[in-house]
Amino acid sequence: MSEQTTLVEADRKAWLDVDEKDKVVWRSDLQALLGVSSETMRRYRVLGRLPEPDVFMSLKKYGWRISTLRACRIDIPAMV
Repeated sequence: MSEQTTLVEADRKAWLDVDEKDKVVWRSDLQALLGVSSETMRRYRVLGRLPEPDVFMSLKKYGWRISTLRACRIDIPAMV
């Protein structure tokens, strides 16, 4: 196993060992929670109303930790 592979696996494990209270909120889930369209989500990112995502799975699959969103004063319901 190469050193790079080991680092990728360590990174993956770090994301999986997330504190239960600091879950990742995916783009589609945040869109539903905020009650906005995907175009509005795109505009929010372009205009800087959303922070840079914490997790990238693909171009369309990305998310933020709850703590990141709350630090930017984005109100996330307690049920998340």
